[in-house]
Amino acid sequence: MNTSVQGLPSSPPAQRGPAAGDVDQQKVDFALKTIRADVPMSESALAQTLENPNLNQAERNEIIQTLAREEGQQIRFYGNDATRSGDGGYAELTGDQQTIADAVQQAYDDGAINADDLLRIADANGAGNGAQRFMSILTQSSEARQPGGTAEVLADALWSRNGNDGMDRANAAILYTSDPALMSRNLDTPDKRAQAFEALVAFNKAAPYEDIPAGLTADIWHDSALAASGRLFAAHSQELIDRYTSSQPGQPGKTEVLAEFMSQTVFNPDAQGIMLDRQRDLLPTIRSAISNASETFLERASTDGVSATDQSRAMRQYGQLAAAISGGAAVALTRYDGDVAKTKEAREEFAGLIGDLVGELPLGDLGGKIADKVSAPIADRIAEALIANPERPDVAIAGELADYFSSQADLLSEKVGNPDL
Repeated sequence: MNTSVQGLPSSPPAQRGPAAGDVDQQKVDFALKTIRADVPMSESALAQTLENPNLNQAERNEIIQTLAREEGQQIRFYGNDATRSGDGGYAELTGDQQTIADAVQQAYDDGAINADDLLRIADANGAGNGAQRFMSILTQSSEARQPGGTAEVLADALWSRNGNDGMDRANAAILYTSDPALMSRNLDTPDKRAQAFEALVAFNKAAPYEDIPAGLTADIWHDSALAASGRLFAAHSQELIDRYTSSQPGQPGKTEVLAEFMSQTVFNPDAQGIMLDRQRDLLPTIRSAISNASETFLERASTDGVSATDQSRAMRQYGQLAAAISGGAAVALTRYDGDVAKTKEAREEFAGLIGDLVGELPLGDLGGKIADKVSAPIADRIAEALIANPERPDVAIAGELADYFSSQADLLSEKVGNPDL
């Protein structure tokens, strides 16, 4: 423990809670002086101070409030994470951050700080990823991450402000999607869910979390943002796919949103192994959701009694989903072309990601025709295309995918007797 913190004037043990006694300003000023002088190299003077038994709750709240509102002192709430994010000191860092998050929650419960103070602390982040840095600290407190806790209070304030080029809503969505109850309560309309999804896709495209040194903190920020978009998509996949394909007359499709999302997830070699929750991995869950939507479009087009107009609309959506898949593969290839071009193994891994998705799509089993499983064959052909056409591999990939989707449309046309499909 820091010697100067231990040097606080002694006092009898104080009760904790909202009515924790009067503030001894001398002790508060001494503690603040120590915290302000903290050199961000290892331990957090704020966390150590908050653990000092010579401070009562009212004094802790006074310290929290002062630092939250004093110019330039908000960075103290991060626990010196910039110099402690390496794997070696991560356990000690998270312990300090949990202490800080618990204290922030208590100060909020006691009325010492408010939502504006939380925003002020979040805005002190110099890492470039908006409130994600402070939000990840708050969620280390079991109380702060509960519904109605300071994490949700901050998320609500960020959503309402809607600034920082979309990062406010993206960071709010990261919190909202972390728990089904939070998602249900806060993203309770199709428009809100679409706004959250688009904000997350844009956030992951910008990938501001990649600008910090590699380590556990960088990995957590990367994985949490991708998992957030994945959880939202998995929970409302058909709604979102319907929205971004032309499901309504006169409604233009926005397949670029789906394409970008797929490039970040099912076609992203770095997304493998990311968990959505204790039961689900990101990539197989998203592949299954896309497969289900594809099957839904085919069922809409082939159901008895469906009008030719509705058949055409369903197949137009199917085609736009196919375009999003092809576009997502092309975007991902552009993003990872350096890595993919290095080795045969890298090309095969990337091609395998495409094959894994296409292999789950409902190709065949229409009109009495059963298609073979296509994941391995298409992966092989795409890998060959990457080698044979290195100048424009995106065109080669698009051609292979178009052949598979067109064959499905031909099968369906025969079944329903509508050559216009």
